[in-house]
Amino acid sequence: MSGPVKSGYGVHLVRIASTLPARQQMPGTVRDAVLREWKAEKAEQLRKQAYDKVRSRYEVELPANMVKREP
Repeated sequence: MSGPVKSGYGVHLVRIASTLPARQQMPGTVRDAVLREWKAEKAEQLRKQAYDKVRSRYEVELPANMVKREP
């Protein structure tokens, strides 16, 4: 048993059933994974910027009977 290990779900005891010896990653493998993650993040940023640009051109007006008033 090992632990306690803290996580977002609480504190846990962990049992390690087996281990594998460490191995060095091939540079191309790591590079490809980092590049994929960077591209996905960049695409999300560009999508958000495009959405914000389109959204800035519109003004939403609700009828008075649909506006929620504070008590």
